[in-house]
This record gives sequence, structure tokens and C-alpha cells, in this order.
Amino acid sequence: MKNSYFMRCFFVIATLFVSLNVFSQGSLLLIGGGSESDDEGAWNLEPYSWAVETAENHRVAILSFNSATSWMHDFFMEHCNASAAKDFKINSSALANNQATYDSLMSYDMIFIKGGDQWNYYSTWKNTLTHQAIADKFNEGGVICGTSAGLAVLSEVIFTAQRGSVYPDECLQDPFNQYMTLADDFLNLFPGYIFDSHFTNRGRGARLVGFLANRYFNNDELLKGIGVDETTAMTISSDGLGTVYGTGAVNLYSPISDNPFHLHNGTLKVDSLRVDQLLHGCTYDFNTGTITGFSGSFNPVFNEEYGNYSLLMSGSDEVSENSDMLYDLVNDCGSADDLIVIVTGSQHEMATVFQSRLINYGAENVAIYSAIGSMQEDPDFARAIGEAKKILFLDNEYYILEHFMESGENGMLFYDRIRHDNMIVAFVGDNSRFAGPVVVENYLLDGAATNGTLTFKDGLSLLRASVIMPNSYLESDMYENAAAGVPYTLLQNDLRFGFWLAAGNYIKYQPGDQETTITCHGTFPVMAMVLAAGTPGGFASKTYNANYTTPAMIAGFQGLNLRILGDGEEIITGGNVSLYGMNQHDAMPFVKVFPNPVQNRLFIQSNDRLMKIIFRDFSGKVISEKYISSTKHSIDMSCLKAGIYLLEVDAGDAIRVVSVVKQ
Repeated sequence: MKNSYFMRCFFVIATLFVSLNVFSQGSLLLIGGGSESDDEGAWNLEPYSWAVETAENHRVAILSFNSATSWMHDFFMEHCNASAAKDFKINSSALANNQATYDSLMSYDMIFIKGGDQWNYYSTWKNTLTHQAIADKFNEGGVICGTSAGLAVLSEVIFTAQRGSVYPDECLQDPFNQYMTLADDFLNLFPGYIFDSHFTNRGRGARLVGFLANRYFNNDELLKGIGVDETTAMTISSDGLGTVYGTGAVNLYSPISDNPFHLHNGTLKVDSLRVDQLLHGCTYDFNTGTITGFSGSFNPVFNEEYGNYSLLMSGSDEVSENSDMLYDLVNDCGSADDLIVIVTGSQHEMATVFQSRLINYGAENVAIYSAIGSMQEDPDFARAIGEAKKILFLDNEYYILEHFMESGENGMLFYDRIRHDNMIVAFVGDNSRFAGPVVVENYLLDGAATNGTLTFKDGLSLLRASVIMPNSYLESDMYENAAAGVPYTLLQNDLRFGFWLAAGNYIKYQPGDQETTITCHGTFPVMAMVLAAGTPGGFASKTYNANYTTPAMIAGFQGLNLRILGDGEEIITGGNVSLYGMNQHDAMPFVKVFPNPVQNRLFIQSNDRLMKIIFRDFSGKVISEKYISSTKHSIDMSCLKAGIYLLEVDAGDAIRVVSVVKQ
């Protein structure tokens, strides 16, 4: 027992000693990749100048494996006040282990490692005099900088890319896959961490989690992770103060518990990670964990989901990837003889395929209808809407669906029907975005988040506190939109939950006896993010240079919770649902809302009791909120634009939510 006690004390003291000595040596400049600029207002001028100024003799050695250009040399000399700058192309072990190379490198107090392939750096420089020079210079108090691959080799544990890159979905599917090549025998300039670059731009959040999990499983070590976006940098001074510069974010991933990582049928599960996403001007004290730089705070408009219906949302549009959800819809939701109405666009080819699959799974009655303008007065569609117990959204263009629900009789009937008590509504792939209050519209457009051109639409608000991102790993060109779009939407719209879906999974929202839940299903993990009340945060404002006026659509925040869930795991999303649910016809006989549709003035008639009324636009934002006690109250809608609004009437023991159509 005594030996055990002394060993624990020794471990604590040793850990403190290591932590203190990390910051008694040199300084670091971590750069996420992307191109630099020498134009006015260039994103890189401040951090690169900081590095030169911090280097005692202001001499800069620029290291690369297979590329040396005059641009960076000239930039350091002409814009950052370097006293000297020299390119070193070190592409062989013989050159890397040359004494003259070592001696020359040691005459510079700033070493800048360029991008490329980190396997070249690791396999060629490891255990050479170049390796020694970088470590010695750091230990002497020098400044070591790395961009892209150059960044990746600076941390304690590095991803070597020995077998090529590894993609985020591969890391979630199997954190031990053949491309997951980690090593801890190189520079080790920042103990306790692993670094990654091109972070949001290549959707590498799940990849960094995979790195942390792999190290935990294989080495019983709880690392932290730093992911740096393109055209973004973090300076880390010798006393441990990190400062962020640039157009994107520096992402800090920290385990919350001692045992956060688990496996479920070989796929990765994570109980919780803390994510801090820091923007230009933010600081992070690596000694204390203190963050500065956020002037705003965010509070979810709704803290919970309360709809009295079931929702199923999948991550892929392929029928083969929706088999489990379709079987669930037929056999585990309601009865197999319930009428299922597939609501789609003008083309029925895909709907016919899904109809056949539903019938194969035992569905006895499946109908297909197009949610388009010409169907607004179709009596068969109206009858099907009224009789449907289950509705499946498939292959709809949102702007067409939105126009259908806002402009005619069947559209309004349909909008009302999907909110009815005990309805079962399913969404396939792309259409899963529609379930929440906000739709990230052009998420498949290459570069939309970086270019600041993501667009947003009002969703159906069946989930009022959540944003859904399907097809998260459909194509590498749009990884960044999925990665950036969820947290950006959370903060921009004060939502609480964000879900990334992909091929092989779906989620299911259900009200229960005690609480509402979202349960994850499938062979591929679901990644979820939760926003807490009072979260400090903001949005990117720094642009590439003065010629760019639109910043990237990157949200910054402090202390969001990230979870990765396997099949059957759930997130509690709310408390007990009122017996009245959201049925707009029979829930509260003591309140009447008319006329609906409305042009100028909406009337609320009730018995004589105190009630709270909240009037919102379609996205859930409050227009007006007040208590009333009279039998008749009115809302002036003459100045509001045409569209759908939500009226919530809270009588204390029951809540009614009415959709109001303004013509």
C-alpha cells in the first residue's frame, strides 16, 4: 500500500514537473495550411511577424522536403523584419544527417517547416542531425513553426501518414484501420497533444477523435487534440499562452472523463468530449485552461423537444442504406396496415423503388404523391393526407416543398397533418434536413462555408431545438460544409442539439412516459453536439486579406459537448410530453384561434384564465410574448410578411401550438 501511495505521488509530481517544463523552453507557431498572402491585411502577417520577433536573432530557416520557393523567403524579409532567411531543401537522410546542415540550422533562431507529406519528414529526418537541430533549437528557446504537414510532426504523438491519409468516416467506422499510423518517437515538442491541420476544411473532427481514441486504446493515454483550420494559426509562447490568428478556428478537443472512448461492434463510441473552437483574437492559457476573446454568449431558444409524434431521419438517400429505417417504419412504428404516404417531387422513380421496399417489409398500403403546386386541390391527395398514419419525405427540393405548404389548401392541410398527435413522419437522407427549424440549404456546394455562401431556410420545426446534417461524408469536397454548418447553425439560431448523419445510420425521435429521446440506429456512428445555456461564442470575422470582404462561416465557441453514439444509444431531448401534445384541433377546447389563414389581425378567444402566449416566426424566433387574462385578445399581423408563424398558448397545465398562415 505504501509503495502504491508513493508511486501515485511520484506520478502526480512528475506530471506537474512535465507540465511546467513544457513552457520553459521554446515557442511554437501552429498553422493549419492553406496559402499565405502579402497583400494588405493578410491573415498571416501578424502570426508570422510574431514568430520572427520572438526569435532572438530574427533569422529564419525555411525547411522543406521537395519544394523551395522565393516567395516565403521574401515575405519574411520584406514584411516580417527578418534579419536573414534561407531555404533548406532536405530530401535525403544523408543530407539530413550532415553536420554542416546541423551547424547551419543552429545559426537560426526560427525554424519554419513547410507543408507536404509528413511521412517524408518523419521517415527521412527521424534520428538525424536535422531532427536533433529542431529539438535543440526549441530547447534553447527558439521558435519552431509548422504548416500543414509541418504542423503535424510537432506534437507528442503524430499521424505519420505512412500508408497515406486517413479519412474521418474511416476513423469512426474503425479507429484501428490500416491507415491509422501514429508514432511518438519524433520531435515531441508539445507533450500530451496530437495536432491536425486543414481541420474544418476537410471535416477532420471525427479524424482527430479517432486519433485520440486509438492512442487511448493502444497506449492507455488520454491525449488532447488541436485541429487548425486553413489560413489560421495559433502562436504558443514559451510561457504557455496561445493566441489565434486568421480566417478560421483553432479547435481544442479535450476528454471530459477518464474513460471516454468505447467500441461498439468495432465502431467508435465517445461518451463526451469538450470542444473549444477559438477564433481570431482568442487566447488559450495552456497552464490554466482559461479562454478569452468571446464577447457574446448563446442560449438555446428551446432547451427541449416536446412534439407528440415520432420522427425517423436517415443519413443517406440510397435505398440500400435505408433498409433498417424502412423496416422500423413499417413494423416498429404503428401497424403494418397503416397508410404510408410517400411525399416526393415531380419525379416518382425513386419513390417507386422505396414503395417496393416498404411493401417487401410488410406494408399493406403505400401511396405516392407529389408535393407540387398542381396538386394543391387534388381530392385524392387531400383524402390521403387526412387518412395517413405515416408520412415519408423523399427526394423533395426544399423550395418547391416550402412553396407547396405555404400557398394552397392541400399544402396547409399537409403542414398541419404532420404535426398531429401520434403521427409517424420519416425523412430519407437529404430530406432529413427539413425536420428541424433551420435547413442548411446548399450544403453540397463545394467551398460554401469557406466562401461565406452557405444559405439557410426555415425548416418544418418538427424538431424545434435541433439541426440535422445528413450526407456528412458523401463527398470530400463538401466535408467542410457539414463540419462548419452544424455549429454555425446552432449558434446563429440558438439551437441546442446538432446531429451529423451519414450512410449507414438513422436517428429516431420519440416521446416517452417520462421524457423525449433521440435514439441512434445503424452500423455507422452518429456524431452529436450539444449547446449549453450561456455558451460564450461568436463568428469568424477575419478575411484572407483586404481584398476579401466576406468571412468564412465558422462559429467559435467555448465548451460545447461532443458525443459519438452507437446503435441503440440515445440522447434525452426533453421531459414528459403533455397529453395535449401539438394537436391543433382538439387539444384545448377552451381556446380558439381565428381566422386562419389571416390577413391583418389574428384573434385568440378563451375562457377567463391567465395564459402566456408566445408568437414566433417559422424559424422559432420570438416576435411577441405576453400574458393575457381576458377572454379575447388579438395580434396585429398587417406588417408581417406572408408565410407560416407559430402561436404557442401556455395555460400552465397544457400547451397548444398552432401554425398560423399569413396571406
